[in-house]
Amino acid sequence: MARSGNRRLLILNDEQSIHTIRNPLTGWTGHYYDDFALGPLLVRARHALVLGMGAGSSIVTTRVAAPEIEVDAVEIDPKVVEAGVRFFDLPADADWLHIHIADARPWLAHDRARYDLAQVDLYQGGPYIPFYLATVEFFQLARAHLNEDGLLMMNVFDASRSRELLNSIVATLKRVFPSVMVLSVGSGNQIVFAFAAQQSLAAVCNQLNKVARNETLNRLAREAARWMAETDPPDGTPIFTDDHAPIEEITRRMLTAVRP
Repeated sequence: MARSGNRRLLILNDEQSIHTIRNPLTGWTGHYYDDFALGPLLVRARHALVLGMGAGSSIVTTRVAAPEIEVDAVEIDPKVVEAGVRFFDLPADADWLHIHIADARPWLAHDRARYDLAQVDLYQGGPYIPFYLATVEFFQLARAHLNEDGLLMMNVFDASRSRELLNSIVATLKRVFPSVMVLSVGSGNQIVFAFAAQQSLAAVCNQLNKVARNETLNRLAREAARWMAETDPPDGTPIFTDDHAPIEEITRRMLTAVRP
């Protein structure tokens, strides 16, 4: 755990890899985690699933937008959960929060609940997404747990100009979800929005432009309405499947391209 001004940061394995940010004075992070709070503005979110909880940043911000939301959160590392409780005010005993210490995909395969909103932020202690957590089969499993008008939001780190990794994940999601949009939030992070029901960009932006209950959330929503985009991956973009998902290779190319 490190500090930067009023903010607390959870850093694992790689100095550049921040897994949780928390500002106890505001509840906001000033980073991409805040944009997960946009989900309840776009769907009626009563029950959320968080895959890759970290120490709980996105849960805190999502509760600003939806104070009554119930959350099931999956985190593979018990030490990260412990850090969340100790340093990041994670309310592990709250009756609205159910924490599961498990690998996301096997847990999801045995879960029987359905959700209005799913947040996916799955990295293995650095810039690499485990290959089996970004394939057609994984997204099919995730969609099967969404209600018919549900929304999956996924953080994808791709700081390259080519957006090779982002394009592959978008192309893969489009095999499963009828509407996929991307919000670039800076520092290489992209939040991908995958809707279980058909949505137009205009309708999504119109919903985001409605006045929110919180000043910071209202600002985030208006910025998102400005920068939200539909992305058409180039022809021939690789589709990730359980049989073939060269995510590590593509990620290495991206890191080589952006590092001095």
